Amino acid sequence: SMKHHREANENSDDPDISNLAVAKQVYESDEELPLYEAVEYDPSANPPNHCNRKYFCLAVVGLITIGLVVAVSVVFGTKEATPQSELQYGRPTLSPTTSPTSSRALSGVIEDIEANVLRRNATFQNMTADDPRILALEWILYDDERQLDVFDSNLHQRYILALLAFSLDSSAWKRCGGVDELESCTTSLSNEVKTVGYAPWLSEFNECDWYGVTCVVGVVWGLDLANNSVIGEIVPEIVGLRSNLVFLDLSANCLYGTLPPEMG
Repeated sequence: SMKHHREANENSDDPDISNLAVAKQVYESDEELPLYEAVEYDPSANPPNHCNRKYFCLAVVGLITIGLVVAVSVVFGTKEATPQSELQYGRPTLSPTTSPTSSRALSGVIEDIEANVLRRNATFQNMTADDPRILALEWILYDDERQLDVFDSNLHQRYILALLAFSLDSSAWKRCGGVDELESCTTSLSNEVKTVGYAPWLSEFNECDWYGVTCVVGVVWGLDLANNSVIGEIVPEIVGLRSNLVFLDLSANCLYGTLPPEMG
């Protein structure tokens, strides 16, 4: 038999299905089982939220958004905890590193010149960067194309002449003081009509070819810079040329001080 909690309106020609009730078939053997309250069926009602696909998608998007927020928070929190110096320059090393040293600086040239050319107990370590002795040393080490070493017999005289160029500002000389004057570096010898070409000072040529320098068998014997707009004070290291220097002419220039007493 069928039992109903509610019955449909039998007198209506067009029954209202909104008033239908959900019925459950019960057999006589189940009479003593408790009956649950019937639920009225509403065709226009939405299904439960957990069965709705739209709500499921919204839940997934919400979980992804929360995960992204947590990840960003962790990243920015880590950056704030890191010192700015580490972010910009990297983490400091365990011990300070030494500045790189070139092979030329380790070749023994510095020690050789310091021991055999510098005068009055001077050392490169106690000189300023603009000291002519430092400038001449750096030229010998890095700028001079000849790259002389301690085994070259003319290392000392080339350094001394380079030192004269820096201390007396050879770039301001009337003739042959700059390396860019290679083509124009000429002079007329006294009492002679012919013109002899010379190499500019601090050029890559042998120092015996520099303007005003006279050599015999590769050794400086004379130095003539007369009337050449030479200005400054003669450095004491010029005495390194004394043993072979036969003449020295620096007249008609603007020099001050005195020649080193070691010149004799």
